[in-house]
Amino acid sequence: MNRNDIKHVINKIEPEKEIEQRLSEKIYKRQCNKFVLKPIFLVTVSLAILICFGIFGYNFLIKGPNISTKQGSYPSALMWNNSLYSGNAVPKEINVLEVGNMVGTVAKQVIPMPKHNGEFNDVSKFSTGNQLFLIKNVEITEAIAILRDGKYYRIDRSVTSLSIVWDNKIYNFEGNFDEDTINQGNIDTSIGVVKRIIVRKPYKNGDIVASGVEADKTIFPSGSKIYLLKNEGPDKAIAVEDKNGKFQKAVYIKKLTAS
Repeated sequence: MNRNDIKHVINKIEPEKEIEQRLSEKIYKRQCNKFVLKPIFLVTVSLAILICFGIFGYNFLIKGPNISTKQGSYPSALMWNNSLYSGNAVPKEINVLEVGNMVGTVAKQVIPMPKHNGEFNDVSKFSTGNQLFLIKNVEITEAIAILRDGKYYRIDRSVTSLSIVWDNKIYNFEGNFDEDTINQGNIDTSIGVVKRIIVRKPYKNGDIVASGVEADKTIFPSGSKIYLLKNEGPDKAIAVEDKNGKFQKAVYIKKLTAS
């Protein structure tokens, strides 16, 4: 092979080296770009996460937890005086002259049902900070007043469809007859018996009042004994022995008025 042949071969090889060098440069640039973009990407993601947590923290600390106001099968209620007051009925506005002394304020919303005084479960009926008042000539066990948007509304004590009349007072049976029974050790002396079961006025002492179609009118047959409680006076509650020998608590609501 002479010199000219060698030069000819070298000239053919050089372009391939040039191509290889160009490819190497491109690969190097791409790797550099990856290392530059990766920190930027990580910084962007980190900032987005921090912003999300910041918004969540603000809403939780400033606005409080997001509680659904959907009631489902639970009734609208406010707990006060260790009793539930209903917000289901159409609000009944009352005159300021009917309003007595202030007794407290609405505290906070809970789901599904309030368990402590001041708790409520329906923002359409109650709001945190609403003031609560007595109603003149109405016992607190029957109803109270709430101040909303500059107006006073009456909210009645929640009652079941089964009550008993004794000593010219109306007592309402609350809770579950199978689960919320009174221990016999808390039962005091017998003060009378159930005389009849009725569905409408006039009421008399010894009457079991079944005011709703869902009321079990047979749970307290005539002759069922009525008892005082050892830990509560008759101004708070009494007990009645049901047909199964269990003692059911009836909570005082109001005095019996003339029909």
